[in-house]
Amino acid sequence: MANDRSWFTCKKNDDETAEVSIYDEIGAWGVTAKDFQKDLKALGAVKNIRLSINSPGGSVFDGLAIHNMLKRHKAKVHVVVDGIAASIASVIMMAGDRRTMPANAMVMIHDPSGFVVGTSKDMRELADALDKIKMGLVTAYAERTKKDPEEIEELMAAETWLTAQEAVAEGFADEIEKPVKVAASFDLTKFRNAPAVVADQASHGQEAERHTEHEEEPMTDKSTATEQSAEEKAAAAAAAAAAAAAETANLDAIRAQAAAEERKRGADILAVCTGFGMAAKAAEFVASGKSLSDVIAALQDERAKSGKDVSNRQGAGVTDKDQAPSWDKVIDKVNARIG
Repeated sequence: MANDRSWFTCKKNDDETAEVSIYDEIGAWGVTAKDFQKDLKALGAVKNIRLSINSPGGSVFDGLAIHNMLKRHKAKVHVVVDGIAASIASVIMMAGDRRTMPANAMVMIHDPSGFVVGTSKDMRELADALDKIKMGLVTAYAERTKKDPEEIEELMAAETWLTAQEAVAEGFADEIEKPVKVAASFDLTKFRNAPAVVADQASHGQEAERHTEHEEEPMTDKSTATEQSAEEKAAAAAAAAAAAAAETANLDAIRAQAAAEERKRGADILAVCTGFGMAAKAAEFVASGKSLSDVIAALQDERAKSGKDVSNRQGAGVTDKDQAPSWDKVIDKVNARIG
């Protein structure tokens, strides 16, 4: 089934093969686990899936869900990294039975990150949650690379970028093919160790492609054509480049805003679930697409069914409500932030 977004497609070629491409961020703005599941299911019983990736990563929960869907699928999965498989996109890559990289492609792995607004207890709980999430990522990498988990942890902590040759040598890929042109552009400035040449190519690749696509064919009718001076040609090229740069910058800004909002939503949901003593449900709620207010209502219902006090953060074990912050006040503050 083809998706109407060019950066995420999922189509069936015949009864045995299908092609899937992820050419954007993982999560709300790009490819969500919910959309991926729907389109993957629509493919039916295929024997082979070719998954093309060019992604800077994104939501860890969406990425893990996509990885697990591919691992469970009965088809043989061939993953091809057309440009970059960074962050959680590199975990999706690990779901491939066969992993191919063009000679100019790259893979990046790093520690998961997040943020929370709250007390020191909230922040310690977030740190604990991130450690648990990291262990899940380490498991995915170690299973495919055959490396010791301790070595994987060190590579993640260092934010490691691997060329195709290095990825094959380290077990993150299986084979190298001829270089291809990177088609999508991403803002890689959020990563601390992104190679300068890679960041520059990713940031300007789409601008150059657009400029090439919109070049006019030279006029062949000598009777009506007029010669452009070198200055006029330079001015026209500069104007086209400026327009393309402005369009790319606007799109990148929209994507960055959407990604920031999705990260904030995930952090808020984790904080609320932690406060209710149900941190383990955060991933489920994030993947479901529920709003923060809907998550709070669902958590209140669940606590009510369990017979626990929903009016305070400490739960049924607290009898002196003057000693515990009221959840009503917390919810009011949260609603004020999202209203």
